[in-house]
Amino acid sequence: MTETRSWIPRSPRFWVGLGIAVLAVAFILQNRHDAVINLLAATVSAPLWLVLSLVFLAGGATGWLVKRRKT
Repeated sequence: MTETRSWIPRSPRFWVGLGIAVLAVAFILQNRHDAVINLLAATVSAPLWLVLSLVFLAGGATGWLVKRRKT
């Protein structure tokens, strides 16, 4: 008898990450007004959904860059 592999990951880490991503997308979609961002000497006005998306992506990239590899 051969064992078939499911395409759905069973790792709790996957499901927690998916839950966080879904909540982040819902939060981003509900906050669509403009925001003023001050960073050092620059002041920028942008839609809040864009700012939240960029921060979410920056957090994901940071986590990916600093994660430890299992040995």
